[in-house]
Amino acid sequence: MSDEPPRGPKRRGQLMYLGVRTGAGIVYVRMYQYARFFGRRVLYHDTKRAQIEGMGRFTWEGGRWVEGVGITPRPALAAYHARMSAMYQDAARHPWRSIAPDPPEPE
Repeated sequence: MSDEPPRGPKRRGQLMYLGVRTGAGIVYVRMYQYARFFGRRVLYHDTKRAQIEGMGRFTWEGGRWVEGVGITPRPALAAYHARMSAMYQDAARHPWRSIAPDPPEPE
């Protein structure tokens, strides 16, 4: 028996296996990164929507909290953030799918 490394088909098979396994690991890491990024976007849009919906409840005026004075509700903006949250939630669940660019925020 010699101590030479294997050559021929066996060696080629080992290298192919190593290449496939490395490629699969890289893809897994990228999908994990995408899912985490999209998850952070979901949190951002959920927070913005909650802030906008809660804006009409109370405002600070004259050194005290007053309910519903001087604040204009913005249902279009709240709906926009709800749609964006749903879009990114789907993207976080399926990071291999492509997503459309964000539409402009309503005025």
